[in-house]
Amino acid sequence: SALLQVSAMVARIALQAPRNREDGVGNWWLMAEAMDMALDIGVDIVSISIFGELSKRSSNWILGKAFRAATDQDIILVACAGNHGKAADTYYPCALPGVVCVASLDMQDPLRVSSFSNYGNSVDIAAYGSGVYTGSGQYASGTSSSCPLVSGAAAILLAMGVKPEYVAGMLTYNVDRFASPLRPLKKHAGALNPLKAVRMAIDFPVLRGAR
Repeated sequence: SALLQVSAMVARIALQAPRNREDGVGNWWLMAEAMDMALDIGVDIVSISIFGELSKRSSNWILGKAFRAATDQDIILVACAGNHGKAADTYYPCALPGVVCVASLDMQDPLRVSSFSNYGNSVDIAAYGSGVYTGSGQYASGTSSSCPLVSGAAAILLAMGVKPEYVAGMLTYNVDRFASPLRPLKKHAGALNPLKAVRMAIDFPVLRGAR
């Protein structure tokens, strides 16, 4: 697709938070350290395909400083909503301020939230996450597959010269809205539509400028 072709041109840096258990599970402190590393490297977009439940107080204590520093530097933060089929309000880092939280859409119905996807007022946008063909040649399902599609769309806008502070708003504004009474999203949220966002960037040059 055009999205994959363009996003493939973006330089990518893979950061993996160290894991301290044999089952591959790390902890929140290590996520904060990985975010600090991303800040040091000077990345433009952080795509976070990991999630877990955490209290609001604990999330602010452990993750707040690193994520606030990222948003202060106009780094675009995109995170998956989680795959437990319930409200994402207690799932982090998705629920943190300034993070674009991504739910999964069903491949059979592009305007339906996947049954496994988390949902709710923390979710800003939804993208395909069911039966996604990956770079490894396998099919995968989950909000971890939805998240990179939104990050790739953000990369397209940056490549067009869109100012970083406008990118998230352009993506979440230029969506295909749909009714989802059983798995509602944030008001005015909808399905990712990169083409609409690209057209907006073309039609409104004021959104573009030197980085």
